[in-house]
Amino acid sequence: TAEAESATTPVRSEVSESAAVLDARSGVVPVVVSGRSRVVVREAAGRLAEVVEAGGVGLADVAVTMAGRSRFGYRAVVLARGEAELAGRLRALAGGDPDAGVVTGAVVDPETG
Repeated sequence: TAEAESATTPVRSEVSESAAVLDARSGVVPVVVSGRSRVVVREAAGRLAEVVEAGGVGLADVAVTMAGRSRFGYRAVVLARGEAELAGRLRALAGGDPDAGVVTGAVVDPETG
């Protein structure tokens, strides 16, 4: 869908300053992926993996861009130290495969449980 496609396209102009700060830090970087269902989260992860695998976009750019997107009820956090690890873990998420660097969940409405 157009919504999911736009949610996975890093926007360089929005993230350059924040990404520079994130790049200056070492360690694991969290990348948030969200959607209106588990299926949408997995589809978005697959599309984002394609973007990362194509190159030209850094881990920090992806992380900052995704952090600034809308949050939907179903979410995943992918932890990575570099683009190759991010792409692999996004592929695992997209395929429904367990990965120690991927945490998934759903927001629980306190009114309905």
